[in-house]
Amino acid sequence: MRRRLWWQICTLDVRVAEVSSSEPFIIQPSLHTELPLNINDISLDPHIGELSPQPGRSEMLLSLVRIEISNFARRIVFSDQFCRINNYGMMNEAQKCQAIDEFKERIEKQYLSHCHEAIPLDCLIIMSSRLILAKLKLAVYKTRPNQHPEMPVRANYKKACEKFLEQACELRQYIRGRRWLWLFQYIEWDALAYLLLDLCITLSLPGLSSNEFITTPWKVVDGIYKYWKQQPDVHRDRGWVKIEKLYSKALSVKERAQNATQTFQATPSYCSQEAHDQPEEPSNGTEMQQQCESSLDSASAEEAQSSASTTELPGAGTACEWNASLIETYWEVAGHGNEGF
Repeated sequence: MRRRLWWQICTLDVRVAEVSSSEPFIIQPSLHTELPLNINDISLDPHIGELSPQPGRSEMLLSLVRIEISNFARRIVFSDQFCRINNYGMMNEAQKCQAIDEFKERIEKQYLSHCHEAIPLDCLIIMSSRLILAKLKLAVYKTRPNQHPEMPVRANYKKACEKFLEQACELRQYIRGRRWLWLFQYIEWDALAYLLLDLCITLSLPGLSSNEFITTPWKVVDGIYKYWKQQPDVHRDRGWVKIEKLYSKALSVKERAQNATQTFQATPSYCSQEAHDQPEEPSNGTEMQQQCESSLDSASAEEAQSSASTTELPGAGTACEWNASLIETYWEVAGHGNEGF
């Protein structure tokens, strides 16, 4: 019981550091207590001299997974200074990602392989564990304000955000496990804000094709946004106001891109339309060619004018000013100086 209590305190220490954008209070020299044994509560009898961990699944499965992940996160998501104080080995981004993959493989084999998909709590343990590990990788990829404050766009971070939000949706949509969801409440402001920013920038680019439009992560973003919009307690969070601003901008750009695509697809060829409208009278080839060239020149002028107008993105200011405003809003959500999760 002493081990269980101590490691629960350590887990809460990491969680508080995450929420408060600080660092854990407990340092590594204090972590000499061994992990709790993988045994059921009924085995904790004072008359039993020495306990042995039982193989497979026990009542401690969820707690052990959370303890292991929290302890591992100390080496991954906090500052270099924190790692030096705790005598952790310094790792670059690639090494951290590799460490996460190796740790995930061990957790899957040691713990999650004993879960049964027919048991709701076991399913939640599997989904929540993978969600937290995805969040660790998200923290590794995340651009810090002191690195590239003017444009925090990274392809690998975008993919990590999409994966994280998809797993969060999957967890919340698991109906049989809803009574335990309060244990796994994570507010995904960073990932949601980043994808909204990416959508605003991507959908405002000229020449966006319908295929590119379909592949945008709007569906998962829209689902996450609507979920949190139905949670009144979250609306008191100052980050929610910024999320609504980014969502409103992204929705505006999305609708504008849709309208532009539909207009382009619905516009018939000028030459073929005029040829269809003309009565069937003899006409020399030179005159027809001049009419086509004149129509195409007119169409090109209209297209150029339309393209020029779309460089002015929704809202006040030029495209550059508008993007700068959105990026500033993103950093307000992501948090300046946040070196934690």
